[in-house]
Amino acid sequence: MSETAAEYNTKNVFSTDRTVQVKSFDFFDLPDFLKPNTKLEMDGLKFLSLLPNESVPAAFFDPQYRGILDKMNYGNEGESRGQARSSLMQMSEEMIERFILGINNVLIPSGHLFLWIDKFHLCQGFNNWLDRTQLEVVDLIVWNKERLGMGYRSRRVSEYCVVLQKQPKRAKGVWKLHNIRDVWNESSDKENHPHEKPIRLQAALIDAVTNEGDYVIDPAAGSFSVMKAAHLKDRNFIGCDMKVWRYEMAKIEDSKPKGTSRGYHRLFGNDELGDLMSKVQSAVIRSGNELEELIKERITPIGDLNIFLGRETLPEGVFLATKKEIKRCTELYINDKNPDFIIFKHRDGNQHCYIVELKDGHVFDTKKVLGERETLYAFAERNGDSLKYSISVHFCSFNQDDHTVIWEGFKRGIPIEEVMTGREFCEILEIDYDEIVEERLKYIDGNMRYFIQSLLHISEVREIIDELISEKSEG
Repeated sequence: MSETAAEYNTKNVFSTDRTVQVKSFDFFDLPDFLKPNTKLEMDGLKFLSLLPNESVPAAFFDPQYRGILDKMNYGNEGESRGQARSSLMQMSEEMIERFILGINNVLIPSGHLFLWIDKFHLCQGFNNWLDRTQLEVVDLIVWNKERLGMGYRSRRVSEYCVVLQKQPKRAKGVWKLHNIRDVWNESSDKENHPHEKPIRLQAALIDAVTNEGDYVIDPAAGSFSVMKAAHLKDRNFIGCDMKVWRYEMAKIEDSKPKGTSRGYHRLFGNDELGDLMSKVQSAVIRSGNELEELIKERITPIGDLNIFLGRETLPEGVFLATKKEIKRCTELYINDKNPDFIIFKHRDGNQHCYIVELKDGHVFDTKKVLGERETLYAFAERNGDSLKYSISVHFCSFNQDDHTVIWEGFKRGIPIEEVMTGREFCEILEIDYDEIVEERLKYIDGNMRYFIQSLLHISEVREIIDELISEKSEG
């Protein structure tokens, strides 16, 4: 019986195996500072020039172009939602072409570039970026961000990932995953970076065109979401950004409250003082996320806990799941009270899972802690099989070094073995405790000076201070 055209095409262009061979990076003589699986801070074009030609199977590139900002001219650059976006270094058309040419050079034959692009470039064309390359468009994926964006007419909820392949163009033996939809729904966390990209989609694309242990590159990594995605699939990552995105510590001077609190005005009867106190309050609220952000800077969170827990074997290393990632996980039994962190540690054959409630202070609230302990124990018991490792529950007072002080603060209501200091927490994560403490102290003097100077600029406050000083000197 003769085969149909459809059967012929399926047999010859469709496969679930990847037969392309890639040389290990160990084969190449790379500079010592070009460390894989880290957040490198360097120029992306310089980075690409240091990589060997035809050495990687997959690359991602999210150029910071001004398509929408220039075309639409919303007038909010440097303000509210536009502030973080406009602070990023913009790329010219010529620079984008140079990046794509550099990526073309390091891709293996039949390798893939996943190019993030906006609506204007998609409609007006970007073929000039490919003129000197061997890259061809082979697919397009629409990412529905599930978040309403800008637009004078239709509001933007999507971005576009153009799939480019280096010649020779083929799918069989190269692209092995066939369940990726061309419209992909996934939210992203804009708190990490103004251009955070979808981790699950990027992980699926990496899975489709690479094998375990292969290297994936990103020369303009931004939030390093590609690194998170690569690690979820047991791939290596090497990439950089001109400026590694770091959390800005809370500064009163830079705080921008949404509005002056009339409560402060009623309390003090002075608008200037009310405005100042509103800025202080805004900085206090922002500083509440400070510790978690500093921890996340030093160890890349898992990104997608569902994918991580769904793996047959968990890799060697230290892996952190934040409360937000835990809450999103459908593989776990989630209730109203979930742990702040889950740490998975696999070193030298030892595998352990630490369920941690973290207090950004010296002691816990004794009234709450016993109820929290029961809730975390219930969480550990219900999710023991899914978490796979041996499990322990801990309460960490980050700024306290003495177990006994923390334990006494609990009125000895928990076993002392569950007490954890901030230093011990950082040792488990293999990050530097003293560095975090020092970073948090950096702006204390600046905040104090700004607050006092601002008070002295308020005439009514200055008069009261002068009166008080005079009374004290007379007394």
